This record gives sequence, structure tokens and C-alpha cells, in this order.
Amino acid sequence: MRTLLAYYSFSGTTKKLCEQLKAECDIEEIKELTKRSKLRAIIGCAAAISVKGSAISSIASDVKRYEKIVLACPIWAGHLAPAGVAFLHKAELAGKDVSVIAVSSSGADCTEAVKKAFAASGANMAAVYSVKNTDKPDFAWVR
Repeated sequence: MRTLLAYYSFSGTTKKLCEQLKAECDIEEIKELTKRSKLRAIIGCAAAISVKGSAISSIASDVKRYEKIVLACPIWAGHLAPAGVAFLHKAELAGKDVSVIAVSSSGADCTEAVKKAFAASGANMAAVYSVKNTDKPDFAWVR
């Protein structure tokens, strides 16, 4: 089974977590077209709450080739960061099962907030794994 792990990382924490999985799956970084400053990240929290996506670069991977899609993304103000929302809409995931690794400082369950991001994407939310950004999580479920 081929797995694609697409991730967005503002501070590098989510990237560090995802790089542990390079041997297990194909990995793609989601990049915003405009680099965020810390101030723009704070403003991005309002976009996250409103479930608005940001401008991201093209998706390099052909998602149709993958049986399993995993999106790893930070949680801002209790919601999926705008780049993660943009990936859900831009990657043509209609009908695909997508799991989410939600990375936050609290590790709190954010399943309901993530559901909002999936609502208009056409993708099926398979699972949400809330991860505290200081933990070393067990990613066995990705395999």
C-alpha cells in the first residue's frame, strides 16, 4: 500500500516529526507561497478559525497513485492551519480517505475542528491523531 504524507510546518516542529517517517512513505512538504512572519502567523489564526486556506505551491505528488493519504499540520487557535485547509481543497482528494496528524502544544483532541476543514473538500476524514509537539509519537498506524 502506497502512502503519501503531506505536511505543513511553520516552525519546523511538524517537519521534524514527519521526517521520522521518510522510510515508511512518500513525503511532500506543503509550502505557502508567501513566507509567514510570526505576526502573519498570529493573523493566520483568524483564517484558521474561519477555515480559510492560504495560497500554497502546486502539489507535486499525484495523489491518485496513493491508497493512503496523511496530512500533518499544526493546529492554530484550535483549528487546522490555513496551509492544511488549502491542501485539502487543492489536492483533488474527492472520495479519498485522508488521515490527519494534528500537531499542537497541548496535544488536545481537535477532531471537531478538523471536520470543519474537511466539510467542503470532498475528502473523507479517516482519522485524526492529535499529537503534542514535544512528544515522540508512535507512527505505527501510518505504515
